[in-house]
Amino acid sequence: MAPLAEVTDSASRAMAFSCGADRCTSEMVSAAGLSRGSPGSLPLLERLPEERGETYAQLYGSDPAEMEEAARRVVALGRFQGLDLNAGCPAPKVLRCGGGAALLGDLALLRRLVAAIVRGAGGALPVSVKTRIGPDPAHPIAAELARIAEGEGAACVALHGRYASARHSGPCDWAQVAAAVAAVKIPVFANGGIRAPADALAALRETGAAGLMVGRGAVGCPFLFAEIRAALAPVVEATLARIRGNVSRRGEYLKEFGEKDGPYIYLIVATGNIYEDITQAKAAAKQGADIIAVIRTTGQSLLDFVP
Repeated sequence: MAPLAEVTDSASRAMAFSCGADRCTSEMVSAAGLSRGSPGSLPLLERLPEERGETYAQLYGSDPAEMEEAARRVVALGRFQGLDLNAGCPAPKVLRCGGGAALLGDLALLRRLVAAIVRGAGGALPVSVKTRIGPDPAHPIAAELARIAEGEGAACVALHGRYASARHSGPCDWAQVAAAVAAVKIPVFANGGIRAPADALAALRETGAAGLMVGRGAVGCPFLFAEIRAALAPVVEATLARIRGNVSRRGEYLKEFGEKDGPYIYLIVATGNIYEDITQAKAAAKQGADIIAVIRTTGQSLLDFVP
């Protein structure tokens, strides 16, 4: 679930998890306020035991030193599974401080902020970057933004398919998201305009994204997560069937990996498109690893499905 101010508090996140969300993000928290010990910051970082899933804490701001310190404080809380940098919010209060979507016009500062939050995380938590495809249609920079995030150590990117100038209206430009997916090796999640399972399937099909981030579409309708899961189930089952068939061809795949015998890896995405990562497979074979498979969006192990 995407971060939404005054919406994605702990109770709302707990409900989203119960309805099928894999990961949620907190309301945005000011890096300046948190780093200075503002009493209004910590309540935004509360967590309920019912949050049974990964929750990332989102920070916004424009000062790298404050961002690094705020990230350290989130790590010290020991409540979250990741950190998220807000680099796309078009809200006036965020723009006034030079954060959010304002960073789309200052990529040098954005680069410094990504590096700062990664330093603050200190390797204890992964960092994601939530951004948009550009400031306006005259400046489509989705691929560049993804490369900046990857280059400075972010673990993934959540990309809203609209320009900041459009705010939350109009269609998403999934071609720009697809360009970002193709530009980097880290996972890119598609976000924006997902209000029904059909929207989710279309976004995955058109972008090749590793997963989806749903925001406003789930407000008042947290069951949307379960509905999307149900829509994807036939795709996942078809993928599993293909894997079961391919297991019998183990020797053929091992020859591709340059190994006479041993284990191998399959990596699959929610769209059901299988691809072999030869480098990882060789490394796993040398380490004597067993058969490994990953569905990026759910983290579901396929060991139970492989005969």
